[in-house]
Amino acid sequence: MEAKLLLTLELEKLKDHGYDDLRALGFQTIEVSNHDIFLNGEGNYYKYIEIDNPRIAYETNLFEVEGDRDFTVDEYYDWLAENKGVVEEFQAERAMAVMTIAGIIRRIEADVESALELAKAYGLPFELQIDGQSFDVRKAHAVDWDSSSMYC
Repeated sequence: MEAKLLLTLELEKLKDHGYDDLRALGFQTIEVSNHDIFLNGEGNYYKYIEIDNPRIAYETNLFEVEGDRDFTVDEYYDWLAENKGVVEEFQAERAMAVMTIAGIIRRIEADVESALELAKAYGLPFELQIDGQSFDVRKAHAVDWDSSSMYC
């Protein structure tokens, strides 16, 4: 995901907390990574925003931040003015994706629950292959992907 688009989406969540004008708040530079955003002002003045971007495999995040990751607040607002249509299009596509995923889940949920029940009752594996990763549904709640001990 493009860094400035990600920043825009995260700032939307903070508008109710007064983060609608970064310049007025005294921020000057922005640093974006796969997991957080730092809004920096003069001296030690900063705002840290944690991004919901879980690891889905070793060294693989749900999405990767692309493009320029360090920029000024003015550069961000220039980009936003030029790309307002891109942001709106992304938000509309994202809303459609949410509805599509919800529909798919509703259609397969009962079948998955039935298969899981059978796998547990007879001690059978219940593995799904998703994006090249093997996923044992029986163990889904037993794994903490953010635990560093998982990779020891």
